Amino acid sequence: MKRRHLDIVRFGVVACAIALAWAWLHSLGSSLCANTVLSELPSPSCLLRAALLESNCGATTGFSRHVQILRASETPQDDSAFVMDDNHGAASLDVQLRWDDDARVVVSHDAQARVFRAEPSARGVSMGYEARR
Repeated sequence: MKRRHLDIVRFGVVACAIALAWAWLHSLGSSLCANTVLSELPSPSCLLRAALLESNCGATTGFSRHVQILRASETPQDDSAFVMDDNHGAASLDVQLRWDDDARVVVSHDAQARVFRAEPSARGVSMGYEARR
């Protein structure tokens, strides 16, 4: 009986340790990736800006490009409206940003790129997309 109780306690300790380790790793989130701001384009009113970031998540992955809509004083977050990569070298990573007005920004990218996310809007700004050939 005592041995069974000890086995249950050991199992509980191991399960808790695994859960804590998973939670800690999960809390790291995208901090495992290095994000570099490549360019920022202010909106016509200068209240917002479109930020183009490069994400590097290590040797086993390629670079990717992210676009975020941010308030003028805000630092980049983990909520990109647009995410793409070079499709294993088939596409250019060149991304161009253009504000049509304060309510719309256009993201221009290579048509061969792999697009992982292209939100219709971000922070109340309509997102437009142009695939260049």
